Amino acid sequence: MASNIESNKIDKKNFDIREAIKNTASKMGKDVPVEEKKEHAKVLIKIFEKKMTPMQAMNISEEEISVIYSYAYQLFNTGKYAEACELFKMLYVLNPGQEGFATSLGACYHKMEDYETASLMYLIDAQLNPFDPVSAFYCYDCFMHMNNPEGAYIMLDVVVKRADGQPQFEKIQDKAEALLDGFDRSTLTELNTLMGFSNTGDDKPMNISSSQST
Repeated sequence: MASNIESNKIDKKNFDIREAIKNTASKMGKDVPVEEKKEHAKVLIKIFEKKMTPMQAMNISEEEISVIYSYAYQLFNTGKYAEACELFKMLYVLNPGQEGFATSLGACYHKMEDYETASLMYLIDAQLNPFDPVSAFYCYDCFMHMNNPEGAYIMLDVVVKRADGQPQFEKIQDKAEALLDGFDRSTLTELNTLMGFSNTGDDKPMNISSSQST
């Protein structure tokens, strides 16, 4: 009995999704051929019903993604951040769970001095890659530009904890520790108060884990 009820709920949900997709396709305009509308609808069904990524639903290969990424990377390295941003944005939409896409997009916004959007992308990547401290370090810089020393301090703390025990991140850990030492006492006192820590007057850093900070 319970399985039948659950099955009916799934069927109704799929019906609602298909109706929404049908309505979306119908609004694409008279200039869009019917066959093209059907293809769009098929892609959306694969994404929402079959839980495919847009990349999978559109049958885009890893090789094609690699070519786009390489070109976007070249644009970024030649200072064409806005153009690179559009390509990285497309890559992120096609496969939002792919390691590095969120950070690459964040780096473009970072260079264009859109620190708020950049920090958001870095935080997304930090959650996707819980053992990598790099995106958290970039996020620290964004928070400093946004005059958010509390957030910056937390990001540095995350960097240190994630980098600990990973030799390849030794340099970034050392840099983060040095930056933490440079934070003034008033910032730490205010942060301790906001986070619910008592002000004991000592100079010990707060013990905030990566899972709490990201």
